[in-house]
Amino acid sequence: MNTRNSKQVRAAIYVRVSTREQAEKGYSIQEQIKSCRSYCYQKGWKVVRIYKENGVSGKNLNRPKLQLLFDHAENKQFDVVVFWRSDRLTRTVGDLSYLVDYFEEISIDISCVTEPFDTTTADGRFLINLSGSLAQRERELLIERSKIGIRARARDGKWRGGKTPYGYKYNKVTQKLEIDKKEAPNVKLMFNKYLELGTINDVTRHLNKNNIPTRNAKEWSNTAVGNILSRKIYKGVYSCAEVTKNMPELKIIDKKKYKNVQKQRKQRKIFGPTPFVKKRKRLDEIFVGYLPQITIQ
Repeated sequence: MNTRNSKQVRAAIYVRVSTREQAEKGYSIQEQIKSCRSYCYQKGWKVVRIYKENGVSGKNLNRPKLQLLFDHAENKQFDVVVFWRSDRLTRTVGDLSYLVDYFEEISIDISCVTEPFDTTTADGRFLINLSGSLAQRERELLIERSKIGIRARARDGKWRGGKTPYGYKYNKVTQKLEIDKKEAPNVKLMFNKYLELGTINDVTRHLNKNNIPTRNAKEWSNTAVGNILSRKIYKGVYSCAEVTKNMPELKIIDKKKYKNVQKQRKQRKIFGPTPFVKKRKRLDEIFVGYLPQITIQ
């Protein structure tokens, strides 16, 4: 369908802002709607629907209002989708290419207010894909710049952000981790008890039996204890974004004890119960029919 030659074309306006863009001039929902309405008026198109996506990223197509637009498009409730700029519709060239083919297949045109896109011509299709490629490149550059920033913070010994490891707290002034005097003794206890008891399961039971607190007031799990026993930060080594930095001020466990724990864990993996279980299973296979039924857990 060529919307330029149609009479009283029904237009659906799609507008979107992400959470970050809501504060930026020119990105507001109302400004986009105003521009799209004016564009439709100049074209002689009738606006029949407006789809508003507030605080939603354009990195994929899994968006509530966009999915609703798809349903209405397949039911032929409008003839053309109008949007302010291509990155309002999607930020990835793969999704943009998909949308161009999708709308063409169901005979729905797409038209952009600020960019010369016309899906009924080869030049228009080229331009819309080119713009999508540039939008994706911009997003990838942003991700790369973020990685560079994280590496720079790591080299300065600054915390990368997110949840701090158990045993530490975040200093907003220095932007670095500091040892938490309340949690650090519990970390030492875990390492000592592992060397004494020999299994993570026994350490976990000991912590819960003696009411050693977690951060979320829940019981300790084997996974949580295992993660703590394996993290190098407890011996004063901070690793982040391919950067490794020695930070003695973060050391809770001396390197010798940390090494002994890792050695014991490795030995347990090699000489633990697993080989016996495999051997027992093999014996059951050999003597099947001669031995009583045994359930191995």
